Amino acid sequence: STGTYDYHPIAGAFPERLMTPMYARIIARERQQFDEFIRHPGQEFALVLSGRVRIEFETGEAVSIGPQETAYFNSNVGHI
Repeated sequence: STGTYDYHPIAGAFPERLMTPMYARIIARERQQFDEFIRHPGQEFALVLSGRVRIEFETGEAVSIGPQETAYFNSNVGHI
């Protein structure tokens, strides 16, 4: 738990994996709850199970996805 997310790894022990699948529950409700944009090597894939998620990028772009919708992006670009 980070205060803005609760992470739970899925298949974390799979040998030679190229991605780290995980279930994440988003706790934050306001943009101001994030200290800074998150950046890390790789790519991210998100699938919303319930509710609605807005992903904002340091470029000023944003995407909003709801149940059964997905987003796939370069995680080197700052995002919250």
